Amino acid sequence: MKASFEPNKKIIEAYTKKLKLASDIGEASECKYFIELENNKFNHIITEAIDHIAKPSKKLWELTKWIANNGKDPKIQFVGNASQRWTNIFQKLRYAGFAFENVAIFFSLNDLEKIDEIQL
Repeated sequence: MKASFEPNKKIIEAYTKKLKLASDIGEASECKYFIELENNKFNHIITEAIDHIAKPSKKLWELTKWIANNGKDPKIQFVGNASQRWTNIFQKLRYAGFAFENVAIFFSLNDLEKIDEIQL
């Protein structure tokens, strides 16, 4: 399943109709919020995923997880084959791997070079 970050016109139309019928201010502001959210879906995903992160490499790390997870928070649930989609994103961006603190993650073994061998 390919993620769609395009606004859903049916949702926007439904909330626009509901907004026209809204009698109280709370309901109207909720409709406006959901219309805005749908119109700016990708921007909201970016904001939620990376606004709190300072390092560019960690921003890329988090944003690609959200994209691979179809725009849903990967900390709550990394659904379906999201981890494979995440690997595919980095491979298409031509990343061989990442190293953070004392952890390294490689997306392909083809990019590794054997530099030494220990015989046991």
